[in-house]
Amino acid sequence: MRRRHHLWAVAGLLVGRYGRAAPAQAEANARQAEREGDGDAHAIWNDVAGTLHARRRAPSHAPRGEAD
Repeated sequence: MRRRHHLWAVAGLLVGRYGRAAPAQAEANARQAEREGDGDAHAIWNDVAGTLHARRRAPSHAPRGEAD
């Protein structure tokens, strides 16, 4: 659950800064990390991008009760 909470927190910060372009920014960050050979950052940014895409399809609140 903690990881999921962190992903939602980062996603929220990106939305605050980039608005509707936040998913594209997360994907760009993932590509940049991949180019730099940073596999951990690449995986995190991919997860953040996935969270942002899910956020667009979901109600305006984070899911609750799911363990990660």
